[in-house]
Amino acid sequence: MVPDLKHINRFPMNNQHMLQHECVYKIALDHLYDGVFITDNECKILYVNEAYTKMSGLKYEDVVGHYMDDLEAKGIFKNSTSPHVRRENKIISSIGKAKDGVEMLITGKPIYDENNELIYVVVNQRDISDLEIMRQKLIVTENKMAVVEKERKKKEEENEYYKKQFFNNTGIIGDSEEIRDVIYLINKIAPLDVTVLITGESGVGKEVIANEIFQKSSRKNKQFIKVNCAAIPTNLLESELFGYEKGAFTGADKAKKGLFQLADGGM
Repeated sequence: MVPDLKHINRFPMNNQHMLQHECVYKIALDHLYDGVFITDNECKILYVNEAYTKMSGLKYEDVVGHYMDDLEAKGIFKNSTSPHVRRENKIISSIGKAKDGVEMLITGKPIYDENNELIYVVVNQRDISDLEIMRQKLIVTENKMAVVEKERKKKEEENEYYKKQFFNNTGIIGDSEEIRDVIYLINKIAPLDVTVLITGESGVGKEVIANEIFQKSSRKNKQFIKVNCAAIPTNLLESELFGYEKGAFTGADKAKKGLFQLADGGM
C-alpha cells in the first residue's frame, strides 16, 4: 500500500523529520514485491520503486521527471494506466506484461486532496505468473478429479449391475436386506460339497432355499429328491430311505431302490 501523501503535511514537523519520513517511505516502497508507479495530476512521473524498474526493464532516471504523454510518444509506454485513471477518475485494473513476458495485474488508483481534487495516481503492478501456474495446476487437478469421479461412478454402476445380476439370477422373490443375505449365503454355499441344514417354521420356504442351492450346485443335472419324513409311516421309514431286495418281506415281489440311492450324485 502506498501512503496517502496528502496527510503528511497535516502534521507539523521540521525538515529533518520530513526527510526521515521520506526515507522510511522510500525504503518501504523499494522493498515491496509489487511494482509501484506514482504520477501527479498532470501525469508527470514522480516515483517508481525498484520492483517496477526490474519488471519494466527501465531505469529510474529514464522515467522519473518525465510526462507519460512524452514517453508514450517515444514508444516507451503503451496504453498506460495512469492517463486512464486521470481521465475516468476511478480505479482501473488491467492485465499487462513485463519485459520478459510475465503477466502482471496492473491497478491504478486516484488520490484526492481535501477538496476532492486529483493530486496523484498510484499504480500497482503485481506478478501473477505464479497465480496463473496455480490456476493451470488447479484446472489439471480438477480434470483429474473429474476423470476419477467418472471412473468411480462407472465402477459403482457396474457393481450395481453385477449385484443385481447376482441377486436376480434366482427363483426367490424379494429384495429386502434379509433376503439378500439369504441369497448371498446360497451363492456362497452352492458350489461347495458340504451338508447344509436349513431350519425354520413351516411355510417359510425351506424347500425353495434347498431348490436354489441345488440349481446352483454342480449336482444340478442329477436327481433332486425331496422327502417329507413326517408323511412316511414309522414302519416303512427304513425301506423308503434305504430300499429293499425282492422277497425281503411279504409283498416285496421286486427290488426297490431307496431314496438315498436315488439321490446318489444329486441331492
